[in-house]
Amino acid sequence: LFSNGNTGTVDNSGIIDLTGDKSIGIYSMGTNSQIINNNTGGEIKVGDSSNISDPSIGIYSSIAGSTVTNSGSVTSGTDSIGIYSVGGTVNNNGISNVGNAGIGIYSTNGTVNLNTGSVMNMGIDGAVAVYGISSAVNNSADLNIGEGNYGFILEDGSFINGTGTNSTVGKDSVYTYSTKGTMITNNGNVTMTGSNNVGFYMAQDPASGTGGAVMVNN
Repeated sequence: LFSNGNTGTVDNSGIIDLTGDKSIGIYSMGTNSQIINNNTGGEIKVGDSSNISDPSIGIYSSIAGSTVTNSGSVTSGTDSIGIYSVGGTVNNNGISNVGNAGIGIYSTNGTVNLNTGSVMNMGIDGAVAVYGISSAVNNSADLNIGEGNYGFILEDGSFINGTGTNSTVGKDSVYTYSTKGTMITNNGNVTMTGSNNVGFYMAQDPASGTGGAVMVNN
């Protein structure tokens, strides 16, 4: 589905299945913000990517102020991205199947809400549930990060791990990696079932020297 400069809502309740490299399931661009819904029962699938810098994307929204809501399922292959939002809001109420070394949701200058009931089925080899740049990321879901993966990678912005959430980390994984002074509030529980894990890794930015995060752990 391609929407350029349109107003109104883009709704998908069917199946979009694209296996080719550099494919995009729903592409929204232009100057008018849009509402994009992958409704309950809607399925969007994109295949593997040969280059993570030019990946296949399930839903791409490039218009500031737009809202993407996934209540169905979004599946992305190796080195691919499920939902990519620029300056908008992403509400995940459904299922995201994240491929090996892929990213479930990528947001710049926006907001990401993983609502109660969200499911992130993670691949391996450094898969990331949410990658946020200067974005507000809010988690209300119980996540299983798996092995060798990242739950959240954050540059600047903020992260709230919600009250009552119970997330698990397998082995060789990082639940939250942050840099550039991200504001982090943890109100949930993170359980590590394996070895060589890190709950919250706050790294200094190598270019600016800015600290990794300001963190409150409740």
